[in-house]
Amino acid sequence: MGVIVDSKESHISGPLSMLADSVLKGEWVLVNLRNNSKLLGRVKMYDQHFNMVMSDITEITYLKGKKRGKKKREGKVVERKYKNIFLRGDNVILVGKVEKEK
Repeated sequence: MGVIVDSKESHISGPLSMLADSVLKGEWVLVNLRNNSKLLGRVKMYDQHFNMVMSDITEITYLKGKKRGKKKREGKVVERKYKNIFLRGDNVILVGKVEKEK
């Protein structure tokens, strides 16, 4: 059962209140995932298990370099864009608000 936040609804308290505010105001959130990647986007819907529907997502992943030979290669940051995704809550470690510059 998902949580649908309406502006007429009274203020939600507790750990999910930050997500409720983000949905109402359309704010950007940064989600850290179990595979060490991060998602930057807007939350459209969520539930008590932190399953989320997100939009305008940028996935940020750090790829490690190869450690062969005398010269060790440095890793690189890879970004991918998605329009909409469903994120299963099992993968979520941390969710935080961010201010995105335009």
